[in-house]
Amino acid sequence: MNKYFKIFAALALMFIVAQYCLAIDLSTKLGEAGTEMGVQPGGTELPAKIGAALKVVIGISGIILAILVVYAGVTWMTAGGDPGAVKKAREHIVNGVIGLIICLLAYALTQFIVTQIETNVLSLK
Repeated sequence: MNKYFKIFAALALMFIVAQYCLAIDLSTKLGEAGTEMGVQPGGTELPAKIGAALKVVIGISGIILAILVVYAGVTWMTAGGDPGAVKKAREHIVNGVIGLIICLLAYALTQFIVTQIETNVLSLK
């Protein structure tokens, strides 16, 4: 029973982390910073493009890692007691969760950098 709880907790954590990775709105923040620096808004400026690119990359990474963890969970459940398959599935789950944590940290670091750019660069004007 404890083993199933750990698997369920890992999957629940994975979906919670994936939601944060997909809930990015960096293009708006970078666009606002660009507008304050004198760049005309319109979505084709560099800050808007950078924000959109980061949003796509981090979102796709979160989706891929979530799928990896689900695939590994299914592999583990269908291993039928084969120690090699269970070990491989466990490694995939660990790697997927580590990847999701890295994705969340990348989002947090990007948010921090954008916030610092907004506050420090915009305060120089």
